[in-house]
Amino acid sequence: MGTRHRPGSDSLPNAAMAGGPERAGSTAGDVVVALWRLARPPIWMVSLVPLWVGHLLATRTIFPGFDRWTRFWADASQSGARSAHFWDTFRHTLGDARPLLVAALVLGPVAWTAALSINDVHDLDGDRNNPRKQNSPLVDGALSPAFVRRAAYGFGAVALTGAAAVSAGFVLVTAAFLVLAWAYSVPPVRLKSRAGADVLVNGLGVGALPLLAGWSVARPLASFPWVMLAQGVAVAIALYVPTTLVDHQADLAAGYDTLATRLGYHRAYQIGLVAWTGACANAVMLSALDVVISRRMLLVLAVAAPVLVVAYHLLIGHARGPAQLVRGIVVISWMFLAPNVMFALIYTGLWVPGSA
Repeated sequence: MGTRHRPGSDSLPNAAMAGGPERAGSTAGDVVVALWRLARPPIWMVSLVPLWVGHLLATRTIFPGFDRWTRFWADASQSGARSAHFWDTFRHTLGDARPLLVAALVLGPVAWTAALSINDVHDLDGDRNNPRKQNSPLVDGALSPAFVRRAAYGFGAVALTGAAAVSAGFVLVTAAFLVLAWAYSVPPVRLKSRAGADVLVNGLGVGALPLLAGWSVARPLASFPWVMLAQGVAVAIALYVPTTLVDHQADLAAGYDTLATRLGYHRAYQIGLVAWTGACANAVMLSALDVVISRRMLLVLAVAAPVLVVAYHLLIGHARGPAQLVRGIVVISWMFLAPNVMFALIYTGLWVPGSA
């Protein structure tokens, strides 16, 4: 979930399954480093960013304790900073932020290590024939499939235990994330090998669940503004579909069943474009109705939405080759960040357009 690997065969050699956790001569430090590589830290951000957005929606604050520091600096500018005041503010900020920090630890490194571990175990045969995966800890023998499989379920258990320290709602969301990750990779369900199902799983796992998770840190799930789920899922699908296009030619030649090989490159791209257009249009509509997104953003969004749609068409639809597609995904993501930063500033009251 959140990363594409060639499906390959799901069979695992008996010798590999019977092996120890690591290759002969490896130290405990080698195993830790191999697990870190397996966990792929950059991918954690696809959950951590919407987690933060969900928490922002629930609390109308940039980060827990932000108001404390605002008051601290205001007092310091007038009467000078005192060491005791600084450490008192720092201590209370840690207390305020603890639930969100625990949630980030759970839904970032812990849950993703569980998801990616079980994914890589069942992708191993295909990854052995994939030049881009030759440095995988499983492919290069740094870790055995049996050890990684046990690690996947171990990290899953740790994730649920950590979630219990946050809230009941967060436990539910974490459990849903882990179930989706299992269904995505493990036979006989293995949704990643069913064209279209992988897109839906990533839309829910990246676009919906992290938003709900962030909200559940501070407020009950029942009070979530459900209209925002459509926004999150649409954006996630729009940014995931191009990743299926990156390997379109190679997957077609190898006979792999993906969204792009099943529907064709251009029809698959059109699904991404429709999702992106829908997300932009929905943002404009919510702003016009003054629902979640302030009406103060309407003019900005009315301009930004068509610009983002055209940019998606030019950067993704007209990309020539995998390198241009990857570059297009990065550029689109950064462009999308600008109106979202503005939303955060207005939603939290840090900026009121038109005010002196």
